[in-house]
Amino acid sequence: IPARRAASIDPAKALRVDHDSAELLLVSTQDDCPLSDLIADEAFRALQRALPERDLFVRHDAAVDWGPERMTPALRSRLAWIQHR
Repeated sequence: IPARRAASIDPAKALRVDHDSAELLLVSTQDDCPLSDLIADEAFRALQRALPERDLFVRHDAAVDWGPERMTPALRSRLAWIQHR
C-alpha cells in the first residue's frame, strides 16, 4: 500500500473550545469510511450536551493518516478478539 500522508494530529488540538464556539477534528480510518457521518453526528450531539451555549463544528481531518497505533491498548485488544471469532 503506497504511503499517502504523513501528517499527525496533536490530541491537544483535536478539540478547540473558546468562549462562544467549539471545534472538534475527527480522523477516519479511511477516506470513505461508512461510519464517518454517524460518528460525526454522535460527536456533535455529545458536544451539544456538554457545551449547549456554543456554536459547534465537527470536521474530518483528511490530512491525517489513521493506523492501529492510534487506538488505545484496550481497544486494540477488543478488536483483536473480534477478528479471531
